[in-house]
Amino acid sequence: MKPAVFDASVAVRAFLPVPGNKQADAAITRYAMVAPALIVTEVANAIWKYHCRGDIDRGTSLDVIRHFSVYPELHPDLTLQPEALQIACEHEHTVYDCLYIALARREGLPFITADKRLLALARERLDLPAIGLDEIEPS
Repeated sequence: MKPAVFDASVAVRAFLPVPGNKQADAAITRYAMVAPALIVTEVANAIWKYHCRGDIDRGTSLDVIRHFSVYPELHPDLTLQPEALQIACEHEHTVYDCLYIALARREGLPFITADKRLLALARERLDLPAIGLDEIEPS
């Protein structure tokens, strides 16, 4: 399986029954998930939000994060911070989103996201190979 950098917007959809779930599920069956370590915290926070809205119970929340945590090949955020901050400053985008781009750039991997603004930054301004979640055909 070819590796790709996934951001949290795709990872969350792969593990919860939310819009985009079928495309995200197809992505994790076609690509090996690579991500900065921050992804675990971002996914856990998104799961918490679904729990707070009453969409999933606490037990399901914990099951989802446990199941998710075995998927990605994680890279330390600390080593990505300087490049992420540089990209963020140059392109007026959040540092935490730019961590994913910095990792994709450093590893020479495609980047997969459901975030249209981040996709445009990766493709149009940084010339990175990037895939929008809506471009992935469900299995």
